[in-house]
Amino acid sequence: MIKDEIRKIKDRLQHSFRRRSFQFTLSLSFTAAAILGMAAIGLFLSMQYLSGSEKQIAQNNQQIVGQVEINLNSYLRNMMHVSDSIYYSVLKNVDIQKDHFNSQMSLLYETNRDQIVSIGVFSETGHVIDAEPLNELKSTADVTHQEWFQSAENRIENLHFSTPHVENLFRDPDYQYNWVVSLSRDVELTSAGTMVHGVLLVDMNFNGIEQICSKIGIGKSSYLYIIDSNGEIIYHPRQELLYSNLIQENNLKAASYQDGAHMENFQNKKRLITVKTVGYTGWKIIAVTPLKDVTRNSSQYRVFAVLCAALVMILLIFVNLFISSKMATPIKDLENSVKNIENGNLDENKISVSGSYEVQHL
Repeated sequence: MIKDEIRKIKDRLQHSFRRRSFQFTLSLSFTAAAILGMAAIGLFLSMQYLSGSEKQIAQNNQQIVGQVEINLNSYLRNMMHVSDSIYYSVLKNVDIQKDHFNSQMSLLYETNRDQIVSIGVFSETGHVIDAEPLNELKSTADVTHQEWFQSAENRIENLHFSTPHVENLFRDPDYQYNWVVSLSRDVELTSAGTMVHGVLLVDMNFNGIEQICSKIGIGKSSYLYIIDSNGEIIYHPRQELLYSNLIQENNLKAASYQDGAHMENFQNKKRLITVKTVGYTGWKIIAVTPLKDVTRNSSQYRVFAVLCAALVMILLIFVNLFISSKMATPIKDLENSVKNIENGNLDENKISVSGSYEVQHL
């Protein structure tokens, strides 16, 4: 039953199509070809726009992370310069058993107090030799088991930057707990004429890194974070949520990325990742742009393109009707002339001869 109905509908459509005029068929063909052509061109332009948008955002992000890298590198080198000044200008020139050098360390601290929380010199056993601005260790402080101390002891030839942590070494009468990044190094000290090893610690105020990163305008949904060479978070705009395990970040995977632009899929969301490595530290600056930001802009472009295509299509329909009419009119005139001959009117002057060569030949 259903097959019979389908067959009837099919027969009606075929019969209706056969009865259509040449002009209608021509107009329909031209219009269909134009629609297909416009659709293909629109799809191609849309893909080109999306690709161009991704490249533009990647270039913008590269400029942004490049600027952050310059600012951050300058900040870290300034802290390294403070460490070098304490070591080479102060510690190298004194005997810790005979000479007092607290005034020189105090001067360096006061000069950089906006960027430095504390400075300390420790013996190999973890005892405080001198420190600024506080020098009394907490009873619970175990210096030798601190990350920064062990890094300096294990690799004595390098300077070491820790991950952010709360400074909890010294007894503070104001009970302040500052977030710091520790810069440590192994130092050679003179004690009663004998060379011994120790550790120099410069605790940098974490606010300095936050200010460098937070002042960068990277976009509404985009953001920037910093990791060390092992993928540990140094800075993240949602750092507290990360530490509370309320959100997650793809930082461990990002540690393997080379400098440049990358596309990743994290938590079922496509993201454009831009990476820049910070010189001496091996830290990586990661700029993240959700791909939905790119497609949102392309959607606006598509709406505009569809409106333009609709206007063009309306214009094409009228053009096609005009062209098909010009092509079909000579054939219709010829048909009328043939009918006149069939009716006995043999006047050659009344036979229409116009249109293309093929029609005139007929």
